[in-house]
Amino acid sequence: MEAEPSRNFRILIVEDSDATLEMMLDDLQKLGYRAEGVTTAEDAIRVLEETPYNLALVDMVLPGKGGLWLIGEIQRHFPSVICVLMTGNQSVQSGVEAAELGAKGYLIKPLRSKELQIAIERARKIYDIELERQKKQVEIAKELKRLSDKAQDLASEAPDESGKSE
Repeated sequence: MEAEPSRNFRILIVEDSDATLEMMLDDLQKLGYRAEGVTTAEDAIRVLEETPYNLALVDMVLPGKGGLWLIGEIQRHFPSVICVLMTGNQSVQSGVEAAELGAKGYLIKPLRSKELQIAIERARKIYDIELERQKKQVEIAKELKRLSDKAQDLASEAPDESGKSE
């Protein structure tokens, strides 16, 4: 069952080819996604500082700083953003490097609309799992704090070595 597109799931496309960028933006809009695009890694960082995104589709070859650099920066400064590397190079090495930097996917260009849709659906599932994991961590931390406070209360009520309560 395919996930329904969500206007709340924001996608940033980082692609230096204007034609490819426009095609991707058009495809995503038709699929019901909210997407924006930039053409450089530096612009991507600036946009991410201003607006929260859930997914970054990052071209490997960009002017200035490259896509692998950008994925590393996104994972360091915006760890909740899922990154997917896009490349025209079918090198296994670039996919391995991207994964080592934290990318959750790898797309070979030219992209087909269906491949793009599948990659986004996968990224949404990963995002949802991460969100649920974070919620569980918060719940566990609250429960640990509650139990710690209770243990301290019990310890302060316990009799000391002489048999008297403190």
